[in-house]
Amino acid sequence: MGCRSEYMEATEREKESVLVCQLLTYVLMALKLKIPQEVSSAAMAPYGNLELLDEHTAMLCDICGKMDKKTSEKVIYNAHLPASRQLAEWWERHQEADRQRIAVEKKADKKATLIKSAKAKLTAAELKALQEE
Repeated sequence: MGCRSEYMEATEREKESVLVCQLLTYVLMALKLKIPQEVSSAAMAPYGNLELLDEHTAMLCDICGKMDKKTSEKVIYNAHLPASRQLAEWWERHQEADRQRIAVEKKADKKATLIKSAKAKLTAAELKALQEE
């Protein structure tokens, strides 16, 4: 049995952290904005920075979401730049994930509202009987 190093391979979240930081670096450079040290460090690290992945993802989402059409065409949808194409793919996946998350949250909120409404119509004895079940 030979030596194996699978334990050293980056996880999906670690790969996502590296990708997000690389894309964030590209976007910030394209917009001539300061790149935070933790972003550039994670972009070059083999495992990214899992502690800041959510923060970096939110930052990239916020920047992309606030771009006007002209800027997004130049930065996100510039087919001549590999980084731009990669960002466009990430952005479209991210927007779809957001749409799905929002739909799930709306469904859960609607269900919670219906349950609250139904419980408001019950007497104290009926509520107690339901809780004992």
